[in-house]
Amino acid sequence: MAESFNLILKEMLDGNQGKPEPIASVLGVSSTTVHRWLNGKSKPRPAQEAKLRDISKSRRGKISTTGDDLFSPNFIEQSVKASLLTLLQELREILHRVGKFSSRHEGLDEISKLLFAHFVNLRHVGQGINHSLLSNPSASLTAFVENAYKTHLPKNSRSGLKPEVFQLKLHDGDDLFASQIIEAFHQLTTPTVVSQIFGCNGIDILNDTFGHFLSDSFTEEKELGQYLTPSEVVRFICEAALSSLSENEVSMLLDPDRHSSFGYVIDPSCGVGSFLTEFLRQASHLLPNNATAKSSFIESAATKMLVGVDKSERMIRLATSNLALFGFPLSRLHLANGLAQDGSDGKLMSEFNGTARLILTNPPFGAAFPVKALSQYEATKWLTKSAKQSTIDSEILFLERYIEWLVPSGKLFAIVPESVLTNKGLYESLRRHLSGKATLQHVISLPQNTFASAGTSTKTSILTLQKRTKTKATESHVYFAICNSLGFEVVTRNSVRRKVRTGVSDLDAIAKDLTGKRGSIGSETSLMVPVSASRWDASFWINEKRFRKNGSSATDRVLRDVATIVTDRENPQRRGDASFPYIEISDINSELLLARAKIILCSNAPSRARRLVKADDILISTVRPDRRTIGIVPKELDNAICSTGFAVVRAKNIHPLLLAKLLKSDYVTSQLCANASGVAYSVFDESILPNIKLPLLANDNLLTSRAKKLASIIEELNKELAVFDATCQKNLGN
Repeated sequence: MAESFNLILKEMLDGNQGKPEPIASVLGVSSTTVHRWLNGKSKPRPAQEAKLRDISKSRRGKISTTGDDLFSPNFIEQSVKASLLTLLQELREILHRVGKFSSRHEGLDEISKLLFAHFVNLRHVGQGINHSLLSNPSASLTAFVENAYKTHLPKNSRSGLKPEVFQLKLHDGDDLFASQIIEAFHQLTTPTVVSQIFGCNGIDILNDTFGHFLSDSFTEEKELGQYLTPSEVVRFICEAALSSLSENEVSMLLDPDRHSSFGYVIDPSCGVGSFLTEFLRQASHLLPNNATAKSSFIESAATKMLVGVDKSERMIRLATSNLALFGFPLSRLHLANGLAQDGSDGKLMSEFNGTARLILTNPPFGAAFPVKALSQYEATKWLTKSAKQSTIDSEILFLERYIEWLVPSGKLFAIVPESVLTNKGLYESLRRHLSGKATLQHVISLPQNTFASAGTSTKTSILTLQKRTKTKATESHVYFAICNSLGFEVVTRNSVRRKVRTGVSDLDAIAKDLTGKRGSIGSETSLMVPVSASRWDASFWINEKRFRKNGSSATDRVLRDVATIVTDRENPQRRGDASFPYIEISDINSELLLARAKIILCSNAPSRARRLVKADDILISTVRPDRRTIGIVPKELDNAICSTGFAVVRAKNIHPLLLAKLLKSDYVTSQLCANASGVAYSVFDESILPNIKLPLLANDNLLTSRAKKLASIIEELNKELAVFDATCQKNLGN
């Protein structure tokens, strides 16, 4: 007769000293549910019962298993993470069912208050949110949270937050709502969970889980998504920052008595505090495996060394809760505008001048500030008299301030839009200004989808600068790398954007290379860059090295050597014909390098339909050059009209297909992107094209008869493929 499920469950619990968390994690339920099974108040689903029976047989040696044992230390840690995530998800569902709040932001606010109160109380040997509050749920829970903030919110906090912003939004009639919350927290009050959370590995458990919950549950809220830097990037930046410190700096960092000498670790746009918590986590792992030493370090670092600034009250509240998960609330969180030069905020930020050993940040970019209000910024002096610019972008202002806040030899690790590295005008002036005060050290190009979950495809890079101790600037070795994948894709389902794991992040390998743990990815990407370099983007310098081979064997062949830029214009409305073939950006097949057209009435010609093209002309979209929208005009479209969104290139002494292939290369694309302006939709001016360098070495000869013959063959095959494609489309239409 089959053994009773209750006997098996009791045996499993006895084998784990009564701890239900591992079992709950394996079966995908809460610890409360496991207790209800044991007490006969509910029954597991058949699949859950079968799974537990298999585990029981495995432990008795009747079948083999792989991976972590159910009760190994690593498995227990994972189960605690699972329990915490289960709690967070249950709280989210409770708030959703009640429908008490108008937005997810408000729900997140309440969750952050509950987490703060629960873990701070546990840290100070309390019982957290537990069943003793059920006698008068609403009033008891409200008082519990209020007392936690009143007692444990740092007295020297300069966050600017008033105590009432931390009060739960509960009323006397919310007892059922409050009791459901209390029941949910029960699974995180057992001795096993508490010991794991506040042990040496507690930082990993809480920070990872809280960050995962935020990104998984609230990324569809664009405002919050803008603050949530992907955890892969946060970890990489913190690891790179720590590995960049000298032995003396590491010694100061790890010694609580020398934290004042080390200086601050600042995030001037801290959001939920991800960089600060991750830095604290990684730094604590540099210490010996001694719980007392780690606790002493964390308490001192969190209260004396880490500084977070944000102008969003919600973000400061979330950061307060996030840091509280470590057991020590952060005392240097400031509700302030990091760009302020005047008033109380300006006075606060000026106190940080020359105090930061490290700045780890993802500043907001794309916001514009009126020039008239920026008289104290150097950036206003970079505007030329002819520039009709009334605003300056926030990323320019932040980068200017960062250098002011750093101590001599201090380092900045910032995520910046590609415009900072490549654009001309103010951005070029910014790079000259930074070069005069700091040394460029690292540039890591990030993939286009880095912030896709926040609704933006802005191309970004990680920029590292070190403030110089000497005023004279010299050329320096700069580490460049390109990260093509962060190990995830962002998909949209039911209007909600989600990260879907696809593999390992390239940043893992880049980190090993950058920190000297492996010499592969960056072995040829530490390049000497002159102070006067007009651009800093990784793709340009890596391709420059690859194609120019240290400058010794490369030619200076540019586009004007093999082509002309055509600017012929015609208004189709004056043709007199009934209709004309019109080519716009959507008509380009970039894979086949082929332009198609649509037939439209001359009287309906768009205002952008003005460029006259000939057969074999090459069309290059001037919008979003990173997309490489390039096509060749076929013979049947001779004298067609294309959009003014194209630059028209006419090949000479080279087959059009060969030239189109060159124009689509990484080397050319990086130059076009570098000369483009605009954050969301960058555009380049066609006047730059004649001087665009081509990836041709001295021994390359694409003008030979063999090369032309091969290009002609490819061209004919492309035409046949296009005809086949058109036939298929026609058949589908029928």
